[in-house]
Amino acid sequence: MAEVLSANELGRQEGREAVGGIVAKFWRLRPAYGPKETTDPAGFVSFAEPGWAKAAMAFQLSPAGEGTLLATETRIRATDGTSRRAFGRYWLLIRAGSGLIRFEFLNAIARRAESTR
Repeated sequence: MAEVLSANELGRQEGREAVGGIVAKFWRLRPAYGPKETTDPAGFVSFAEPGWAKAAMAFQLSPAGEGTLLATETRIRATDGTSRRAFGRYWLLIRAGSGLIRFEFLNAIARRAESTR
């Protein structure tokens, strides 16, 4: 069975925002995960070994009229030019699918939230 990339919690503001992140070589057929020390916030931020990319994804809640707006933001930082180019090629291949997955994910959250009102 293939391993699934799983983000580590990097930060949280209860009721407002949650941020997860991971260090990996995403562009490999079987992505390589970063060292164990990158799984905590300080290690994630300070990690700079060449050949890797750091990805962080935030989920933010904001009041919107009588409801709540859920937004996501993803940021990627490659640790060097070679990994930046490798990630760029990888992103060209998966971009559309990634957007569709995020859209479906947010819709599923909305349906679940609306069904519990």
